[in-house]
Amino acid sequence: MSYFLINLLGMGMLYLIPVPLHEGDGMYLNAVIQNKVKTCFNVIAESVKMAKRHLNFYGHLQIQNVHIHILNEHTPEFERAVWIQDIKNHNHDWILMSDAGCPAIADPGTELVMEAHRYGLQVKTLGVPSAITMAVMLSGLSGQRFWFEGYLPAETLKRPSRIKFLERQ
Repeated sequence: MSYFLINLLGMGMLYLIPVPLHEGDGMYLNAVIQNKVKTCFNVIAESVKMAKRHLNFYGHLQIQNVHIHILNEHTPEFERAVWIQDIKNHNHDWILMSDAGCPAIADPGTELVMEAHRYGLQVKTLGVPSAITMAVMLSGLSGQRFWFEGYLPAETLKRPSRIKFLERQ
């Protein structure tokens, strides 16, 4: 089965692409991410400089043709809405990347992901090394602070008390 979904709705998708934490970190350098990055010409990032560096890292050959949209604490809400509508109304995929690491985890991209879900857009991740990280990225919930509990107790009597304990945290 292909990693890329065929989009029958006529909408683009928002791809959350992890980027290296530091120079020389090849952890995220794989063909799936490279192929997606090379075909996208709309990138949402925290800074133009870092976006170009990451596009170059992934081998994008037409960086001068890429529209880099800045997302930070100063980006107006209406601008995010314009991006969402463009993804929704056209069959163009967009990329969201952070300056370092995974977008939407302790990152301004969190709100954009939540808005994308609200408007029914498909949001996908590529090359994320952990299911927990992927779930936080895709959720649109704040990745600033979250709790991973793992498995709840298998015993029926212990499970409700553990859930109550977690609710109080």
